[in-house]
Amino acid sequence: MTLHIETPLLESLPLSLIPFSDQWEIRRPDAGSALARQGGATTYRIDMEMELERGALGLPPTPTMNTLELKIPPLAVALCLAMLMGFTSWLVPPLDLPFGLRVGLALAFACAGLVISFAGVASFRRARTTVNPVKANTASSLVSGGVYRFTRNPMYLGFLLTLLAWAVWMSNPLAVLGAPLFVLYINRFQIVPEERVLLSLFGAEYAAYQSSVRRWL
Repeated sequence: MTLHIETPLLESLPLSLIPFSDQWEIRRPDAGSALARQGGATTYRIDMEMELERGALGLPPTPTMNTLELKIPPLAVALCLAMLMGFTSWLVPPLDLPFGLRVGLALAFACAGLVISFAGVASFRRARTTVNPVKANTASSLVSGGVYRFTRNPMYLGFLLTLLAWAVWMSNPLAVLGAPLFVLYINRFQIVPEERVLLSLFGAEYAAYQSSVRRWL
């Protein structure tokens, strides 16, 4: 059973109180995006059948993976994956790559990652907005200049390149899997929630930026 509720836009409702899960979908169609403070009507689409059944049985709401959204800093995610990638050296023998090639590629990826990450941090510092990845709702300005003209997430891109540098240095084919795992996790639990928050804060301005600059590269 799906319940549709149309209400006026509740500007006074704190963003932190709006539920996001597999059972709740909030749309503000006037802005053409999931969240935007642009007036009009808000449509709440609630898939309630399973939750009503659980409630009748006295069970708690179904847990969803959305509890991980904006909870673990991307740097911590990258460090955990780097450790897991290190363990793969015990499982699969490394490729026989020339030492010079391995070092050169690893340094190139690492240097590029560090430069891109620090460029992203510097842009945020200049704009005097938060660099805390778990508090996106405290952003005070939309940064679209500098390195942000080429990627919407330079800090995360830098972490990805650094993970690739680590995989190349170990020259282990299994370790390379850490890079796509990082992208999948960050897309789902960091970037998508951030985009919802930024749409709520900056509306059409962020939507235009989102449509002109890629998420990664």
